[in-house]
Amino acid sequence: MRRVIAIILVLLPFSLAAEVAPLIKCLALEEAHLHKSYISGPIYKLNQKFVSTLSEASNLGIEPKFLKDSCENIKAKSPSVALLKQMILKRGKVFRYTSNQNLILTKNTIDGLYSGLPEIFMNFLSGIQAMMDRPRCLEEQIPEITYFFERFKYLQTDLTGPQLFDDHKKIARIFSGLEKMPTLLKKCSNKLKVPTKN
Repeated sequence: MRRVIAIILVLLPFSLAAEVAPLIKCLALEEAHLHKSYISGPIYKLNQKFVSTLSEASNLGIEPKFLKDSCENIKAKSPSVALLKQMILKRGKVFRYTSNQNLILTKNTIDGLYSGLPEIFMNFLSGIQAMMDRPRCLEEQIPEITYFFERFKYLQTDLTGPQLFDDHKKIARIFSGLEKMPTLLKKCSNKLKVPTKN
């Protein structure tokens, strides 16, 4: 675990403020936890996306409250999923620039990440749905997902990211539903309950 974190932090530009390293360290700790627990799939892919992108962004700060809320208990919740949620719901308020050095490059990196949010979000949801035994079961359990699948399918070329994510209540309900992942997997399982003998 320490080796994974050390490698990632060494690769970061020295100009990164102390605020940035904790975020990368947090994501690296999550990566190590996922690897140790043999967890792959959509959360792992999301984690890799954020690690690879944010490690390229220098002079970028992260709001302390988000860092505290998302990284205190990595075993209980995913910092990557929490970051995705915050970036969608609080666009422009999650990160801040700490200096003018390499500012254009950093802005371009973050702007690219934000512009790719709709696709990142849809791929994440599709990956979770693929984990279910029964097709479309995730949408049955969390109906708001269908709303965004349809908007992304038919309107992604006509709407910007913020417009695609304009219904924050639906977004919040999706993430709230995903917090019950073990229950969702059971409800969407093809395994039939064996009747108990009286």
